[in-house]
Amino acid sequence: YQRRVHGVRLDKPDGLADAVWAEFLQYRQQRFEMEREMKECAAELAEMQKHHQKIKSDNDELHAKMDLNLRRLTEFREQMVRDAYNLDLLFRFKQGQIEVEQAAVVTDYADAILIHKGRIQDLNNDIRASGAEKVKILKEIKDFKKGIRAVEWEAEMLDYTTGTLEVEYRHLHTLRVTKAMQEFIKGGGEGHNETERAKLHKKIEHVKKTYESKVEEKRKSILKVKRLIQEKARENDVLSEQTFDAAVLVKDRDDIVGLQSTGLDQARAQKMMKDLRVTRKLEDVAKAQQDELQELRATIDKLRERTFPSFAVVSKRVVGNPDEKDSTA
Repeated sequence: YQRRVHGVRLDKPDGLADAVWAEFLQYRQQRFEMEREMKECAAELAEMQKHHQKIKSDNDELHAKMDLNLRRLTEFREQMVRDAYNLDLLFRFKQGQIEVEQAAVVTDYADAILIHKGRIQDLNNDIRASGAEKVKILKEIKDFKKGIRAVEWEAEMLDYTTGTLEVEYRHLHTLRVTKAMQEFIKGGGEGHNETERAKLHKKIEHVKKTYESKVEEKRKSILKVKRLIQEKARENDVLSEQTFDAAVLVKDRDDIVGLQSTGLDQARAQKMMKDLRVTRKLEDVAKAQQDELQELRATIDKLRERTFPSFAVVSKRVVGNPDEKDSTA
């Protein structure tokens, strides 16, 4: 029994049942079919792997393009933001608000920033608060040191007072008691003080009367000098008018002489000389009166200075405790 399967001739072994042989052939046929399908699947798998590799490479290329486009989009958005805020604006600032270091010619403000006024004020308030706190601490330290210095000064003052009292106490122990001191202690020095006081009062009254009389005399002298000044001033005014009239007269005569003939030149010259001499005399008189007026004014100033009171030394005697006079003696 022979059979061809897929171009291969198969011989049935002897003694093998037909049913087993048929199943064997069917199994063999199914195996060939499966191997064929496996080959087709392997070929299809290879084709799919090629297609997958192509798709993967395309995907990588698209991802690279997408990343590039995303970067470009991000850069474009950043550029849009920069273009939206990076504008050319004109601002007016006060002196001291610009803290950018100034260049010699043109200052570059490319990296400069604007800070809101409120933030600056908040910062200044914080600085003031911190400064006030430090000033408060320094003031407390100053007051504390001041208190220490006051205590030290009081201690020094007490030490000095103690030393002074000790010196006075030793002086009292070594003081020589005189007869005048004994009389003063017993009460005999009061009458002496009253006598001295009465003498001083009389002397003061005499000085006051003398001063008042001198002041009255100086006042009368001042009035007299003022009247004299007024008289001299009036005389000066009269002389000034006379000088002016003489000057006008001279001018008129000069004009008249100028109109006369040349034969009168000598007479005109003599007349001119005479007028000049008169004018010169008047000027000398006015100048002398001016000098006299200045001297009178100086005299008035001196008299005014002398009218101020000048208290001389009343007495060289020591007024006070008579014991001190005895001790110094």
